Amino acid sequence: MANLPAVRTSSLRAIGSLTLTRLFLQGVMVYLLTGVVAMTAQSLLLRAPSIRKALDIPVIPDNARVKPPTFLETVKFGIEWYKKKSAEAAAQQRPQGKKRS
Repeated sequence: MANLPAVRTSSLRAIGSLTLTRLFLQGVMVYLLTGVVAMTAQSLLLRAPSIRKALDIPVIPDNARVKPPTFLETVKFGIEWYKKKSAEAAAQQRPQGKKRS
């Protein structure tokens, strides 16, 4: 079972979120639940080719689909971006050599 650590992590995340949501007010829970149900229904409905055709939404060809980045890839990109921007800001803050007239 190669995905066992991922399953454990996802299970822990689910338990943690249930513990956290226990503290929410009922109105917030209704809001969250309604949003999740509506988003799931929309996603499922818009995947049906007949509904996409009826709404005149073009079907994306399989060869044009791009695999989304993983969470770890996104974090690594964010860290590299931050380091790059920090280096650029530090370079701009350094005093430039005095210009001679």
